[in-house]
Amino acid sequence: MRILIVTPLYPPDIDRLAIYAKELASRLTSQHQVSVMTYGSIPEEVSPVRIFYIPKNWSIFLRMIAFLFQLWRAAMDADLLYVCDGAAVGLPSTLISWLRGIPLVRYVTEDEAAERKKMGASKRKVQGVDHLQRFVLRHATRVIISTESLKNLFSREAVVLPLPAPRAKLFPPIIEQALLDQPSFRPTILDNSQIIDVDVEWKKHVEQLRNIFSL
Repeated sequence: MRILIVTPLYPPDIDRLAIYAKELASRLTSQHQVSVMTYGSIPEEVSPVRIFYIPKNWSIFLRMIAFLFQLWRAAMDADLLYVCDGAAVGLPSTLISWLRGIPLVRYVTEDEAAERKKMGASKRKVQGVDHLQRFVLRHATRVIISTESLKNLFSREAVVLPLPAPRAKLFPPIIEQALLDQPSFRPTILDNSQIIDVDVEWKKHVEQLRNIFSL
């Protein structure tokens, strides 16, 4: 199967979603042909994953238009779109899924509208993001959600699949500390048994995804 992972964040970003996208792409390559579509500059390569990207420093209008066209190109041979959090990727992915007739699996790990509200966004903007994320979920082929609370908020028919813990021992100290500073980050005990547990968790996550991808 040819899978296109669409994510707003990807290393060198150090957000947990970015780390997840790279690790997932690497693990899926054992049985699938994998590509990634993202925003960023000089994204970290994962052989043999092909990475398509749009620079973040462009104006928002130019960035969105360019992302849509690049996503159209990236999805040319794809059998499935796996779309992570983010209104910036959700709407264009829904459009490309419809135009190309490709199944779209949406993975939700946060309530983006609530996060915008915490950052002081206007009520109108928060409502707009909420409507947008719900629109994308309604038009997804399958919905996967990381927690029961988010499932109750968005879709009772969704599959609950927790976000795997990052393999923190692999990160340099400065990046490791940045991860620990994130409220949503679940720190790991840096000993051999814990690293093995994280790897087992990842293997289960990928296997469950493969079952879902079979649709």
